[in-house]
Order: sequence, then C-alpha cells, then structure tokens
Amino acid sequence: MYKKFSLEDLSTIQNNFIPHLYKIIQQEKCQGVNDFFKFAFKEGHEVLFFDRSNIAFRIGLEHDLISITDEVEKIQVQIPAHNKSGLQDLLKNYISKKQRQF
Repeated sequence: MYKKFSLEDLSTIQNNFIPHLYKIIQQEKCQGVNDFFKFAFKEGHEVLFFDRSNIAFRIGLEHDLISITDEVEKIQVQIPAHNKSGLQDLLKNYISKKQRQF
C-alpha cells in the first residue's frame, strides 16, 4: 500500500522522495522536471525506472494527471499535468540545500 501525498504535503514531511527523484533525473541526464517528463512520456504513458534489478520509480500519465510513485519509500504523488512547476520548485529547493551543505 502506498502513502498518497500532494505536493504541499510532500514539502512538509521528512522523506526521501525528492532525493530519489533527483537521482533518477541526473541518471537520465535531464535538465529539470519538464525535460524529464518529456523524456519519460516519449516512451509511453507509464514508465518504470530501475535501480539494479528492482523498480525504483514508476511514472504514469492518465487524463492530464501525472502519478509519480517511489517504490522504495512507498510514496505516491499525483499532480495535474499543468502543475509541474510546483515539483520543479521543490527540486530547486532541494538542490540549493544540498549545495549549501558542501
């Protein structure tokens, strides 16, 4: 069973959803969330990303609703397709915090 969160909930709780997503975006050599979604949905409406032989992330598009599932943390986030900028903002905040640590 997955814990379902909105973007607002995701930013208030402590979890590893954003670091896992950032790792996959880096592995696919994408510039940001928009570039990543273009790459992912070029293949189809549901895309699986693997870490070794296990599924790490599942991304699906159904009727203008993007569903992102972190299989490691068992977290599912559903966002409207036009609200990708909110996820980009969370990712930018994570990157800036990570750079300040170094």
